[in-house]
Amino acid sequence: MKIILASSSPRRVKLLREIVADFEIKIPEIDEKIESEKSATENCERLAAEKARAVFESSSITLGGDTLGEFAGEILGKPRDKKEAAEFLRKLAGEKHAVISAFCAKTDTHEIVGHAKTWVEFAEIADAEIEKYVAENPVENFAAGYAIQNLPKNFVVKIDGAIETVVGFPVAEIRKILNDLRVGQI
Repeated sequence: MKIILASSSPRRVKLLREIVADFEIKIPEIDEKIESEKSATENCERLAAEKARAVFESSSITLGGDTLGEFAGEILGKPRDKKEAAEFLRKLAGEKHAVISAFCAKTDTHEIVGHAKTWVEFAEIADAEIEKYVAENPVENFAAGYAIQNLPKNFVVKIDGAIETVVGFPVAEIRKILNDLRVGQI
């Protein structure tokens, strides 16, 4: 069965390649608006499902994904600009926050939506370090204003959960769903 990845994220492409060698990439055109009355998890799962639905083709397994940060009840999506990314990082400095990566696997007969959550604890970070990171990276493309794989090592104290979740695609969960769909267990 053909697999389609509904994403423009090079990080999701790389992570999916760890599971399957052959898949198509289709970029979904959806409004990634955060609904303030819903939780980060609800928003993340909704967006993953909308992405999969937007590019779904019959006789395929279409995968959508989304990632959001959450700190003290605030949803941290992609920042509007570098200034907002720096604000996010200042909030997270010295604190622990959650990163939620949701997925949707859609077929002709099923739509499986779920998520994984990983906790990330940041060190205290000097303003100069934050400004340097923001200036040197495309932070507007990253939930919570950062990409774990290119953060300076001294930013992170501890990661509690799968790092792939923070990167943007919960590999273990996706692998299981793809295996179950292929062998007819779902």
